[in-house]
Amino acid sequence: MAIIEFEIDDVRNITEKELGKLITEIGLEPTPDGKKMKVDVTPDRPELLSFRLLNMALEMYAGRRKASKSDYFYKRDAYLSIDASAAPLGREFISGVVGLGLDLEDNELEYLIDFAEKLSETFGRKRSKIAVGIHDAKKINGSLRYYSGSEESFVPLGQNRSMGFEEIIKKHQKGIEYAHTISRNGYPVLRDSEKVISFIPIINSRATMVTSATSDVFVDITGREPHSVAYAAELFGCLLREMGGEIRSVRIKDRNGTRLTPHGLWRNEKINAESASEIIGTRLKNTDIRRLLARMGYVSLSDGKNIKVGIPPYRNDVFDMNDLIEDVAIAYGYGNIKPARVQNSPYGALRDDSTYLKVSMRLVGAGFNEAINQYLSSIDSQFSKMGRKMEKNGDEGLVMLDYSKNSNFQMLRDSLLPSLLSNLASSANDQMPHRLFEYGKAFGVKNGEAVEWESVCIAISHSKANLSEIRGTIDQIIGLLYKEVTIDRFDDPAFIKGRCGALFYKSNRIGVFGELHPETLRKFKIDEPVSCCEILVPSEKK
Repeated sequence: MAIIEFEIDDVRNITEKELGKLITEIGLEPTPDGKKMKVDVTPDRPELLSFRLLNMALEMYAGRRKASKSDYFYKRDAYLSIDASAAPLGREFISGVVGLGLDLEDNELEYLIDFAEKLSETFGRKRSKIAVGIHDAKKINGSLRYYSGSEESFVPLGQNRSMGFEEIIKKHQKGIEYAHTISRNGYPVLRDSEKVISFIPIINSRATMVTSATSDVFVDITGREPHSVAYAAELFGCLLREMGGEIRSVRIKDRNGTRLTPHGLWRNEKINAESASEIIGTRLKNTDIRRLLARMGYVSLSDGKNIKVGIPPYRNDVFDMNDLIEDVAIAYGYGNIKPARVQNSPYGALRDDSTYLKVSMRLVGAGFNEAINQYLSSIDSQFSKMGRKMEKNGDEGLVMLDYSKNSNFQMLRDSLLPSLLSNLASSANDQMPHRLFEYGKAFGVKNGEAVEWESVCIAISHSKANLSEIRGTIDQIIGLLYKEVTIDRFDDPAFIKGRCGALFYKSNRIGVFGELHPETLRKFKIDEPVSCCEILVPSEKK
C-alpha cells in the first residue's frame, strides 16, 4: 500500500463532511490531518494514487458525474517521436504522453509529481519494473532517442553543475538509491536533438525541469515489461486529461515496429444479472446493476440477459466478470447485504489428539506467544534477507505468482522463519524477552505439482539468546512429533557457522536450528540475538 496526501480544499464536488465516508465506502482508508487528508491506497487500484483520479472516482461514486466512452478519445497525430531501436536490453520498453495547456499552479504540480513517484515506487517496484519522468515539452528540441549509451554529462535536477553518469551513480542521492536498477553494460539515456534530458531511471535533466509555470508536459515511461509500460502511459493520459490538458500522442519506433501511445481505448466485458445476484446475495435487476456500475466509473448497456460493460483505460485490475461483480457489491454497499447462514455446514472443533493442539499448548505453557502470518511472501524476505539462494534441486521448485502488483507478495512461502523474524522486528519496542512460535503451512512444487506441508517455527530473542536455549525448547516438543530424531552439524547461511544444527528422522532432514547470523539480523532490522528453529510436522503420526 501507499499513502497519498492532499488539501481538503482542493477536492472538487465533494463536501468535507462526506469526504471520509465516501473514501471508506470505495474500499480505502482515510485519515484526516487538519486541513489535509491522508488516504491509504490498495495496490490493486494504482490509478487512485493520483489525487485527481481519486477525486474523479469519488465524484462518480457520489453520482455527480458519469463516464463516457468519448472521455479518452485522443488525437492520433503524434506531438513527439522517440527512436528506441537501440534501447538498452533489460529496460528496452518505452511509452509516452503529452498534455498541452495545463495549469500547474497551486498544488497541481505537487500532485502530478507525487503520483509519478508513488507509481514508480509501488506499481513500478522502486523503478525496477517501470520508472516515470516528467518534462517541460516546450524545452524539448526535435525528436527523441532512447538508447544504451556510454559516459556522458548533463546538469541533473537539484544540481548547478554538469555531472557524468558514473559520478551521478556514486555521488547523487538518486544515483546511489537507484543504481541497482541499471546494468553497467550501458547507461539508459533519453535525449533530444541537442542534449540529454534523462539518465533513466535515475534522474532527469535540469534543462527540461517542470515548474508551476509549465503549461505543456511530456511524460516518459520506461521499463522491462511492455504491458506495464503501456498501461502507465494510459494512466497519465487519463490524469493529464482530468487536469484539463489536451492529450497528444507520442510515436514510438523500436525493434518491434512503430506505434502510438497512449491509446485511450475502453475494453469490453459482459456481466450477467443472475450471476451477480447469486454471488452478492441479493436480487438485482439489470437497471440496478447498470446504475451501480456507473457509480464505479463504467459505461454499460443491456445486451439481452447480459449487460455489456465498457472498462475505462485506467482500470487494469478488471480481468473478468467476477471483478465487475465485486465493484457492483462495493457500489451496493457491503453493509446493505444481509448475511445468510451457510446451509449444511457443520461447526468444526479441534480434536483432542491433534498435533497442533498438543504443540501449541506445550509452547504456550512454556511462555511463548503464537503468531499467525500470511502465506504470501516475497523473494527478498524468503531468500535475500536470509542469505539463501533461490534454488531448488531436481523436480522441486517454488510456487510463484505470475503477476504481482505488490513486491511484498511474489510467492507462497516455503519457510515460516522469515515471517517470524518480521514479527520480531515489528516488536522491537516491546519488553524482552521475545518468545514467538508459528504452526502453519509452507508451499513448494514437487514433480511438477504444487504441494503444501506444515511446520512449527520457534524464535527466541533477547540479549543472551543462544543455541542451548533453543535446543532445550526443541526437546520439549520433538517427542510430540517424532519418536526418534538425530542431530548433526549443519551449515545454513542464515545462521552462524558452527552454531547451527539439523534434525534428522530416518536419514531425512526434518528441521534446522541455531543462532542467527548478525547479517541476517541486520537485514531484518533486529537488534538483539535470536535463536530459532523450524521443524517439519509429519503428515501422519510417526
